[in-house]
Amino acid sequence: MDNKTALTVALSNINSTVELLKDNSSFSIINSQLTSVRLILESQLVKEANVDITPDAPITPLPNVDTTVSALESEDYDIPKQSQSQQRVNTYRVELDSTQGWQTAEVNKSERMTREAASQYMQELMATEGYAPYRLRVVVDGQV
Repeated sequence: MDNKTALTVALSNINSTVELLKDNSSFSIINSQLTSVRLILESQLVKEANVDITPDAPITPLPNVDTTVSALESEDYDIPKQSQSQQRVNTYRVELDSTQGWQTAEVNKSERMTREAASQYMQELMATEGYAPYRLRVVVDGQV
């Protein structure tokens, strides 16, 4: 099942659930939760296929909910934080399974590598040193 079909089925299930639970005493709570999930799925479906969404069930507004955004709340979203503006990249290391557990293969040589470099180094260790594939692994070392 492709992503578009899965999203469409999920939306249909949510709409059916809303229709079934209209007479439930906790309908307002359930409907608010399902509405938020519906909105997320619809946005993903629009991004996925650029199609128009026509909901089967009407979206009922939440009672007594203030949806206005104060000045302080809007400031939080206007200024990107340092972690949001800089793209961080994972670094990797190659580890060897020994009698003492998983240890770094060679301390200076097998740390802080790109994913491709770590994979290539692991292949070199298997070819030159004769390590079995199940005794080697590539793990995230940190971020740069």
